Amino acid sequence: PWAGTLADSRPARHLIILATGVQAIGCAGLAPATSPVWTILLLGLVTIGGGVGAPAMQALLPHIVGEENISEAMSWGIASRSVAQIVGPALGGLLVAALGTQWPLVVDAASFVILIGALAVLQHDRVPQIRENETVRAREGWVFIRSNRLLRTLIGATTVFALAINIVNVAEVFLITRYLHGSSLQYGLIGTMAGLGAL
Repeated sequence: PWAGTLADSRPARHLIILATGVQAIGCAGLAPATSPVWTILLLGLVTIGGGVGAPAMQALLPHIVGEENISEAMSWGIASRSVAQIVGPALGGLLVAALGTQWPLVVDAASFVILIGALAVLQHDRVPQIRENETVRAREGWVFIRSNRLLRTLIGATTVFALAINIVNVAEVFLITRYLHGSSLQYGLIGTMAGLGAL
């Protein structure tokens, strides 16, 4: 709820640039990281950046394409994510197989920097609403969710699903590479098959 509150109360473009910068720093830091503690902290940083940037991007989109084109823009966004889910794992596996684990993370960090550059030259922005106490607004969001049975059910089911998927994502690395003796490229291709299945 705090990410949505931030997106409502601050200029969306500036917030996305900040969040994307956090993600770039996290990815760049992961490249040389060897400590499990630092790896977990940096992954958390990347996740927080994505969690803050996503609602801000949703808030900014109508101001970029116009309210009349929002449906088409969202359709293109969904299509591009579907393509990324198919191409990304195979490309990542290929990069890891060819360059090792560090350089693909540097490439990932560079992609965030490119996005920051694109946002920096963007002329559109979303004028924030009047700032209120963010803690109060976040608490109001929780109260609204608790009062709506459908939302409670949807959020609860989504949380369980996301938890299960993340457990599988961790376990499948060891299953494929250690027990099935798969290569980095083969692991990436399995991710591509999952993306195709999601279509």
